Amino acid sequence: MTDKIQAQITLYKINKSGLYPRGDKSNIATFGGLEDFLDDLITWTTLDDKPLKETCTFSPINEKEVKRTFCYDIRKSDLDNFLLITWNETASINNTFPTISGSSKVGEADINFTSINADDIPGYPSYFYIMPKEKRMASISFEHSLNGKSNLEKYLKEFFSKLSHYVISEQQISLEGDDTHFITGWSDGETTHYNLIGHFETRLIRNKGKIEHLKQNWNKIAKMHQHNKINIKEFVKSNFISRLTKKFIDTQTPNFHEHNVKFSFETNYTPKSLNELNHIIDEWNSSTEIDSKWDDLGFSLEKEASTIYWLNKSIATNEFEIPLLKNQKNIIESESLIYWLDRNKNAILKLENSSDI
Repeated sequence: MTDKIQAQITLYKINKSGLYPRGDKSNIATFGGLEDFLDDLITWTTLDDKPLKETCTFSPINEKEVKRTFCYDIRKSDLDNFLLITWNETASINNTFPTISGSSKVGEADINFTSINADDIPGYPSYFYIMPKEKRMASISFEHSLNGKSNLEKYLKEFFSKLSHYVISEQQISLEGDDTHFITGWSDGETTHYNLIGHFETRLIRNKGKIEHLKQNWNKIAKMHQHNKINIKEFVKSNFISRLTKKFIDTQTPNFHEHNVKFSFETNYTPKSLNELNHIIDEWNSSTEIDSKWDDLGFSLEKEASTIYWLNKSIATNEFEIPLLKNQKNIIESESLIYWLDRNKNAILKLENSSDI
């Protein structure tokens, strides 16, 4: 069946991908070609009917803190783009999945344990549309998925280093029957290198043209802003308001639990110079993700007090309504998704120039 599903699509620039000389700051790959590496990933994940649980490319140093990432699915389109769906493991305790009731009081919540099979991997999917020719990647976030970009970057760079076709390795089997591969170098069949490391790094695309107005009017900036929101029920428990106000809200405001209180911060601020404003914007741009509204920054100009120019609105992202096929288990079919992505590729790439501040 076909369902129309809301998705948040965010565009990234692929800054580095491939095998690079260790310690070299030139950012020139010894072996690049992202399409070739992803072709290798398709081959490796489908070799000998490999089970999903064997598709993690790294072993966490501390498994209690860092969880594994697996390849849920990978497809290549006729336009040589890729849909890569990762499965990101979440915490479990002795084959149980812990949960708590959100309506419980702090310090009094019961922890419930739902049993899972020993072979089950609790986690969530992340969806990525990779366009090697354009050196661009888009994350597609549905209601049931999370971004998972940092997991993807670790997953691919480890694959490049250890499992791509450039790897030269020697297989040794111990007396206990353990199979160990010793990497001795990397080669394209002509030249061999002995000190390479894999990299896959992406960065949020931010539309510089949308903040040009601020830079051109830097000396007219009057205020700096931040904002966030919190559920009213939590707000009235806090020390921000008086007992009388709490009592009034509790007795006079129907269904107040369902409402939110907005927090805002503003301060009078005018940059001392354009360089100072550039430094603030560059510092904000250096963050790879914006995790909450409080991470955003806004500026208002003299005689434009009602308009706040939020930097977060310069990110190349937007919501799309995607008609997708689902299988009998109500799971999105990969072929349906990559088909839509290919046919809407231009609209996705235009996010780089169409974000509004």
